[in-house]
Amino acid sequence: MQTDLIVQFFTPYIQKEIERLSKQLSKTLDFRQFEDGMRKLMNQLEACVTVRILEEYLINPDFLMQLKKLAGKLGMKFKEYRTLRIRLGNGLQITISTPYFIKAKPKRGRKKKGQMGGENTLDWRF
Repeated sequence: MQTDLIVQFFTPYIQKEIERLSKQLSKTLDFRQFEDGMRKLMNQLEACVTVRILEEYLINPDFLMQLKKLAGKLGMKFKEYRTLRIRLGNGLQITISTPYFIKAKPKRGRKKKGQMGGENTLDWRF
């Protein structure tokens, strides 16, 4: 899973950042600054993992097929993937690629016939 790769990628970065924050804490004795740095670090990790998980779902063929079925019931059809910016609960904004649906055009074909077998017109002859 991609999340394992992300954690492996972030582990050395997290260790370096914790060391930097710890050194800064020992110099300044400002624990609030240490907490803020850790919060920022964890928010970045959360954003990275969230992006990967969302993208995994959104490009999954089974999930896309379910979206297409739902869209068909609502008179829409899949057009393309588009980028979208969303804001996470922690305030960070991320950019993801999502399926984009548009209103489907009416199906072409023969016109419906009226009760008399002709086109949908009323016969006002008496």
